[in-house]
Amino acid sequence: MIEVGWDAPVPTDKHRLTPEWSTLYGTALWDEMTMEQRVELTKHEAASVSSVRPWFEILLMQMLLRDVYSRDKHTRHVQFALTEIAGAP
Repeated sequence: MIEVGWDAPVPTDKHRLTPEWSTLYGTALWDEMTMEQRVELTKHEAASVSSVRPWFEILLMQMLLRDVYSRDKHTRHVQFALTEIAGAP
């Protein structure tokens, strides 16, 4: 079991995503940046990527609803799709 220190302060000197995944990694601009600037950049990039996930979830739900809207609601395909949309376990 891993204990999480929820009250512990968030370290400000750590990258928020792997530096190699940063948009500027390997460029001359990356080489000119300070460590603090690199950490700040990865923080913003990680937040940007994370903010897109809910949008994609909503898009997927809309696509599934459009697919099953005019189908027989008693089929296993439609029931599975509706279960996925509802998020039922």
